[in-house]
Amino acid sequence: MNRNARRGLRCAPHWRIVQTAGNFALEPDFRALIQPTDAQTATIARTYRLLGDTTRLRILLACLPGPLPVNEIARRIDASQSLVSHHLRALRAARLVRGNRQNRQVLYQIDDDHIRRVLLDMIEHVVEPHDHASETDETVPKSPAA
Repeated sequence: MNRNARRGLRCAPHWRIVQTAGNFALEPDFRALIQPTDAQTATIARTYRLLGDTTRLRILLACLPGPLPVNEIARRIDASQSLVSHHLRALRAARLVRGNRQNRQVLYQIDDDHIRRVLLDMIEHVVEPHDHASETDETVPKSPAA
């Protein structure tokens, strides 16, 4: 039993409770994070490759507020319904979105809160001010052609 458990304080396994100036706070405990297997690491890499496609990312961002039918996703991202359907198949296979049938339509939404948090964190990261005042979004280096 660790010291915090003895005090009656508990938190998620990858967080630890620290005391600073008489107050308690949670901070990440990176030592307790589970290291993914090689197969899981490959799945994470495939997921990021899926997110690297602008159309797929725009589909996910359109679904952030809530469930949408394909035609509405297509309208919001200015793409054809067939293109959106094609990308939704890949996103469903990767468990990034899920579809729920309502009457004659399938409504698509972000699969779970993990994916929602990743997207929201990236949005926050991109829009927050940064120290490199001379840089703009256009100056982010592109990956070299393979």
